[in-house]
Amino acid sequence: MISALYLNAFTHAMNPVVSVVVRALSKVLMPMFVVGMAGSSLVVGITFAHDLFDFFSDEGENAMPTADNMKAS
Repeated sequence: MISALYLNAFTHAMNPVVSVVVRALSKVLMPMFVVGMAGSSLVVGITFAHDLFDFFSDEGENAMPTADNMKAS
């Protein structure tokens, strides 16, 4: 309750132009953050799969996953 009152008082004290700029930036930056997090999780997944393949392959890091040696596994 106290924090909501404080936030309400803070938004009333802000310059209306600053408020509009902050809201516009949040509309742009929040989706960019979500897309960045999704891309990072994709990179982590691909790296994990590659490291898992390297760990279980006979040649270690020298083995490159190709269509031929993926069929043989």
